[in-house]
Amino acid sequence: MRYLQRMTGALAMAALITTSLFYLMNYLIQSDGIRLEKSVGVIVDLVRVKEMEPVKEIDRVLKPEPVIEPPPKPAPSRFNQSVLKTANDVTLLPLTTTAKLDFFSDGEYLPLVKVQPAYPRRALARGVSGYTIVEFDISEQGFVQNPRVIEAIPSEIFNATSLKTIAKYKYRPKVIDGKPVTVKGVRNKFVFELSEG
Repeated sequence: MRYLQRMTGALAMAALITTSLFYLMNYLIQSDGIRLEKSVGVIVDLVRVKEMEPVKEIDRVLKPEPVIEPPPKPAPSRFNQSVLKTANDVTLLPLTTTAKLDFFSDGEYLPLVKVQPAYPRRALARGVSGYTIVEFDISEQGFVQNPRVIEAIPSEIFNATSLKTIAKYKYRPKVIDGKPVTVKGVRNKFVFELSEG
């Protein structure tokens, strides 16, 4: 019996709360619509905009490139020598010559392009040092012609690399009476040494 009374009281209370909630929701809905119609409001959306920084003007000053003067060169000879020393890298130290670089004035031939010869792998692996003397002609255009090894110690080991290297050399031709001429029998010595290290 007590159970039944509790159930009835709980149901009555639930019905009362539910009905009052319906009335409250109805009132809120109606009053909200009235308030919106009566009040005219402006919705303002505040957004912060980052201020633009003023454009900075950068003055670019072009610095003049330094003038590099070539070092003085010794007078040419019929026998040029290049020394090659090797450790981990290969370095060629060619002798350079000096004269006017005016192609129309009389003068001796001048080396313009000299290339480093590669130390042969076979000689490098065996620790072999030596030298070659290559004789060649310089054409009227300044190119190397007819290169040939005339002396080599040890024989044959450094010949191929010496001939390959000398073919890449370029000279200012010898000029006599304003005309370039072929020079025969020019010699270049390549010394192949392993640097101590």
